[in-house]
Amino acid sequence: MGGERIVITIDGMPAAQLGPLNDGTVAASVEDLVSAGLVQAPRATSSPRPAAPVRAPAGPTSTDILREHRDR
Repeated sequence: MGGERIVITIDGMPAAQLGPLNDGTVAASVEDLVSAGLVQAPRATSSPRPAAPVRAPAGPTSTDILREHRDR
């Protein structure tokens, strides 16, 4: 696991930083992050069942709509 650090600026001033959680040699586990105080432990140990898929209404696709607008 690796990566570079990215500094986010607002009006040229550093405001935030994104980057790896450790030196990048090993992926950090949830337990590691909890023990370091970087995240809170999950409240539940199992995930709820996902909701049943919902059918999208029939009609033109987003691709069809985009093509129509581009052809104008």
